[in-house]
Amino acid sequence: MQLDEKQDAILHIGEALRLDPSSPKTRTNWGVALLLQEKPADALKYLGSIEADAGHILEYWSARAEALLHLGRTNEAIETIERSRPDDHPAEREFTIGIFHMHAGQYGIAASHFARALDTQPDQPEFLAAHAEALLIPITNKINQSDSPLSTPSDDATLSAVLAEFDRARTAFEKSGRPKKAAKVQLAIGATLMAQGKFDLAIQRLHPLSLASDPDPELWRNLGTAYLSAGKPSEAVAPLERAVELGERLNEPQLLFAAYMVSGNADRARSFAEARSAGGITRDSLQWHLRKAEALRAMRKWTDAQKVLDDVRAVFADDPQVLLHLAEHYEAIGETEKAEENYRRSLECAPAGRLQARIRLTYGNFLGKERQFSKAAEVWKPTVRLDHPEELLVRYCIALYNSGQLADILPVAANMRDQEVPEKLADIFATPTNA
Repeated sequence: MQLDEKQDAILHIGEALRLDPSSPKTRTNWGVALLLQEKPADALKYLGSIEADAGHILEYWSARAEALLHLGRTNEAIETIERSRPDDHPAEREFTIGIFHMHAGQYGIAASHFARALDTQPDQPEFLAAHAEALLIPITNKINQSDSPLSTPSDDATLSAVLAEFDRARTAFEKSGRPKKAAKVQLAIGATLMAQGKFDLAIQRLHPLSLASDPDPELWRNLGTAYLSAGKPSEAVAPLERAVELGERLNEPQLLFAAYMVSGNADRARSFAEARSAGGITRDSLQWHLRKAEALRAMRKWTDAQKVLDDVRAVFADDPQVLLHLAEHYEAIGETEKAEENYRRSLECAPAGRLQARIRLTYGNFLGKERQFSKAAEVWKPTVRLDHPEELLVRYCIALYNSGQLADILPVAANMRDQEVPEKLADIFATPTNA
């Protein structure tokens, strides 16, 4: 809610209270007005004083719980909203309780409350959207914390259900003349498709939203990410630039740098990284020094890139990111022994997670080029998904085949028996199967 909208709402609530000072709903709304004025302690005190008169309505408990939430007392907020016992609005009560569990990050419990609300009102778009979001967030959180940017097969059925509920909610919002809510749901549909790796479909859903007069700020990051992930980096630049302009919420600058690089704009990427690395080499600026070196390397300014990396290494000698960038630099200039040494050290220093997965991918690629197939397979193995025909799985199986480890290919073939297998893999699978 914008500032002028808040002020209008406060004035309206104040006038309603003046006209009807005894109404429980009107008195409750004054507590809401105090919350709009960012006075949660005053709101809580005031609402406590009117419990005897207003404690029978859901809005009262919702406002009181919200005040506690603003004060950082999340558990008390949930206990408070669960004290509500309205007899005439059971679905709204379940929905409201679910919202507070969402604020607490208790998505499974929230989904259960939203499901109970849907049992009573199955076509209510707010309930549908909330239930779908409660199912989606744990999956996206898991993706963000994992080595893979995509959902796992075990989550696919849930994501299909999420898409169906979001679509029903969007249609209902559109039919009821609420385009902003419909657009918000469309944004969530795009995020769901991205979690499934369906980036072109996500773009089809997200691009029309960018034509609106006041699109949601989150749109620009999602649309840019979808373009970048779909292999359309030039189209990703404009929405990601807009996302950075509106303020950094997540990793918008990193995505924009990647879009510059992949679209062939290395000099622009260098300038962008240089501006963010000003002020010396610190833990906070480290990634931008490394990105500056990456851009210089893409521009074939080897000496300048080497100087940046040497300066960084003098401060962070055992940092896995620094070692990885050094390895990539040495590989690019043909110093393979130094490249392998730094790849090995970066892997040893990296904790489990996405950085280690990236190191394994890059290190394995290097070993494959050097025809060290057995070692490449060993490096790749912890990050290979044996149930999904992605490019890394193809490289992994080729490395096993070229190193004579045919028996290790059998489990991969068994896992993919019911899937469409890439042509390269089909030929390899045939060898151990017929042996």
